[in-house]
Parts: sequence; C-alpha cells; structure tokens
Amino acid sequence: MPIELKIAWRNLYRHKGKSFVIGLILCLGSFIMTIGNGVINGLDTGLQKNIVNNFSGDLVLVSDKQIEKTVLASMTGHTLKPITNFTELKPQILNIPSIDKILPAGAGYVWVLNENGNPLDQYLLGVDIESYLEFFNNNLIVEKGSLLKKNQRGVLVSTRMRDWYFDFTDSWTVPINTSFDQEKAPEKVKKNGSSLQTKKSIVYMGLSSKNASLDILTDVIGIVKFKELNSILGFYCIVDMSSFRECMGYFESSDEAVHLSTKNQNLMTSSLDSIDTLFNDSFDTVNESTTKIKNDLSDIKHIKTSQLDKKLGTYNIIFVKLKKDVNLNKTITQINNLLKEKNIPLQAISWNDAIGMFGQIAMLMKGSLFLFVLFIFIVAIIIIMNTLSMATMERIPEIGMMRAIGTKKRFIQTMFLAETSLLSFVFGGAGIILGSITIIGFKLLKLSTSHEMLQILYGGDTFSPTLDFISVGLCVLQLSLIVCLSSIYPIYLARKITPLDSVLRN
Repeated sequence: MPIELKIAWRNLYRHKGKSFVIGLILCLGSFIMTIGNGVINGLDTGLQKNIVNNFSGDLVLVSDKQIEKTVLASMTGHTLKPITNFTELKPQILNIPSIDKILPAGAGYVWVLNENGNPLDQYLLGVDIESYLEFFNNNLIVEKGSLLKKNQRGVLVSTRMRDWYFDFTDSWTVPINTSFDQEKAPEKVKKNGSSLQTKKSIVYMGLSSKNASLDILTDVIGIVKFKELNSILGFYCIVDMSSFRECMGYFESSDEAVHLSTKNQNLMTSSLDSIDTLFNDSFDTVNESTTKIKNDLSDIKHIKTSQLDKKLGTYNIIFVKLKKDVNLNKTITQINNLLKEKNIPLQAISWNDAIGMFGQIAMLMKGSLFLFVLFIFIVAIIIIMNTLSMATMERIPEIGMMRAIGTKKRFIQTMFLAETSLLSFVFGGAGIILGSITIIGFKLLKLSTSHEMLQILYGGDTFSPTLDFISVGLCVLQLSLIVCLSSIYPIYLARKITPLDSVLRN
C-alpha cells in the first residue's frame, strides 16, 4: 500500500469524529442522488413503454399544412388537416430507413350530443381495430362488452369517458347485447336506483373547419380502458374508420365517381321552393314523372357511404414506430428533410409534442427532478468543502510539522485526495447501495395511483423507479465529481501551510 494511503487511513482514524460527519454527508448525498436518478430513469422508461409503445408511437406524421403540433391533445379543439392520398404515400413512407412500421388513423375533436342540450367535448380515434391492436401491443382491456370486429361499425367507450358521460347526463353507458349490472356499478351510479337511464348508443357530431361534418349515431360495442395511464389517455374513444370519416365529413375526392341522371342533377341544384312544389300533393301537377323523381331522390339518399367515402387513402394522422437505437430528435430532423426533398406533403412531430400538455408536464417533472438532484449535488459539495476546510485548519500543526521535515506540497495534496477518496468509497458507496435497495423496495411495493400528475411522475399507474448500469455509473460519476470539487479549496489551504504557521499556531 502506498505511503499516502497509509497516512490517509491513519489521519481518518485519528480524526474519526470529523471523518464520520463527512462520511454521513457523502452517504446521504449519494443516497438521495441515487433515488433521484432512479425516479428520472423510471419516468423515462415508463413513458416510453406506456405512451410511445401503447398510444402515440415514437412520432406522428401529419399534413405539411398542419400548423399546430399538439395533434393528439389539442386544448383548442383545432381539426387536423386530412391526408387524402395515403395509398400513394405508404410505400414512400416505408422506404424511409429509420421507420419500422406505421399505422394510419383519424383523430378528431367531437361533441357528444344529449337530451340535456349541453354537448360534451371529447376526442375520437378512428382506426382499423385489428391493425391498431397489433401496432400498439393489444393495449386495451375490455371492461364490458367486446372489442370491435373487422368491418364492424361502432364505438369503444373508455371507462373515463363513460364516467364523464354519467357526471353530465346522469345516464350510464352500456354496450349493446349486454345488460346493466347494478351490483358492479360504482356507488355514485347505484344512488340513482330505478331512475337510472342507460344508453347503448351515442350521437357524435364532428367539428370541421369547413363545416362539412355530420352527426352520427353509433352503437356502443364495448367499454374499455388502456392498460396504463387510462386516466390520462382515456379522453379518447375508439371508433371504426368508416364512422370516423362520416362524422368528420370526409366525403370529397372519391375514387369512384357517383353518376347522377340529368333529372337528379336538376333536383340537387333546384331551389327550395321548386322542390316543395314537386312533392306538394295539393298541386295537380303531380304525375308519373314526379313520382319517379321521388324514387330517384330516395336512391340518392341510399347511396352507400363507402362509395361517397371511397377515400381509401383519407386519414389525418399516421402513427410511426422507429427502428431501435435511433436518436429521436435527430431522426425527426432527418425525416422532415427527406419528406421535403421527395415532395411528400407530410411532416414529422415527436410524441411528446403531439400529446401536448401531458408531454410538456412530463418534461417539466423530469427537469424538476434533475434540478433537485443538482441542488443536492451542490449542497453536498458546499457542506463537505466547509467541513474539510475546518478540519484542515485544525491540522495546521500536523501539516506544518510534516512540511518542516521535508514533506512536499504534492505529497500533502495526494494525502488529502486519498482521505476524501477513502471516505467517498466507503460512505458514498454505502449510500448508492442503500439507494439501490430502496428503489428495489419501492418496485416490490407496487405503489399505484389514479392521480393524473402522479401518473406522469411515475411514468405509469405504478411507481417503478429503475436503475440500470448507466444510472449506477451516473451516480458514481456524480459522487466522484463531488469529491473532486469539494477537495479543491481544502487542498489549496493545506498547500499554503508552512512550518512557521505551525509554530505560530502552537
């Protein structure tokens, strides 16, 4: 063992009181920093798992005419610009090297109409249910009823929106082909007793900037919830793509033109008065041709939505999952540059920008935790530096005597570094170990919450702080920096001590 370490060990033992105090500070600092790093890592991991993998993808593609970036949780209710030629764009998108898979969908802000006269606002997500479940790893749990089947029209109402419907309309949403089970209902629902109204269908009115949206009456197929973060993500209900297109008024740019006869064209362009004349039975002009026009109008009304809505490529958002081990921000920049080069009318938006307020709150919480850890880091440096400085001044006779017998300043410097390194290794290492054990204990407790802000902090419904090799390495690096920075001033004081200082002190 080098002579510096032997002397350092002797000095620590000789001044064991001060050494223990400094050690406790190092232990506490490293413990808090380990917990903080674990919570930050758990937040990142949880959001990656529960939002990116199960709700939004790594990024979304929207029309290049879209101005607002908060496309999945807009507080203003702005509608998204439609993407009308997805079938042509699909191969070009999949040819982008960093993109793994995509899911076209429709996201829209709608009103829920009810007998009370006050519409409720919410979001609808139009998808092909089989592709959706495959893309997002079967992220839905069925509470009642069933999932949509292929080509089935209907809506999957989230448990959060079902509760919201009840709060505003005093009616309880129940899927078709099921009955209301009062025993399993929440207490607030049971209180209504026999006067409780149940609904198995919902009227949605789409909101469009062109006022081309419609009201649709859609059956409730199932009551569902997201596996994680349902209180946050549950503001979306899921409908089939045909219902969504109809609700949002996506009828233009049909791939199959609907041909109308001359009479029907005249009927569609006639004024209201002339149309009323055709169908007023009090007029003697009612004849066979008038009856035929009536029949033609009936035929027009029964044109299949699939014909009008033959926008097989009409969506307004495309969820994207990237290949592993790519940098999100750099990849988004590269994709946007590539889209411009190839004149593809799309733009890429990161998941945390797309979910708006929730992503911003998550980043704010992460930044706050980082600042808290940084604060502990700085406080630990100041306290340890002051304690070491006072200990150095009390050792003036000892250090002055060492200088008097020929000890060089470099040796004094190395001795002080050795002392603080030994303290940090023993007590700081103990703090990291205790922090890691505490994190494991929190994971085993599986603390869960339904509070939205806490769910964002947790990165999910359950508090799951996580430590990996990178996080542990970061803790060791932070501890090393604390030791180095807190030793600078005490070493400076020790190097200035001379034999004369020792004599004067005595």
